[in-house]
Amino acid sequence: MFYPRYYRIYKRMREKKMKCADLAAYVGISPAVLSKKLNGRTPWRLDECYAVMDALEVDRRELVRYFPPENVEVEICSQ
Repeated sequence: MFYPRYYRIYKRMREKKMKCADLAAYVGISPAVLSKKLNGRTPWRLDECYAVMDALEVDRRELVRYFPPENVEVEICSQ
């Protein structure tokens, strides 16, 4: 089954009942820019990654799970 690269971000947003516009505002970017980043068309800056982690209340040590490197298959494990 195919999972989007940033599926954990989408999943956490649903858990927090957060909309893309809310996350974009927290990060300090427009919803259109956030969409491009989540779809892999624009790269993330480290400060933006940290802002996303903070907004979603995720431990920053989980950065690699939420922002996996390119060309790395996203592993889905039930936890």
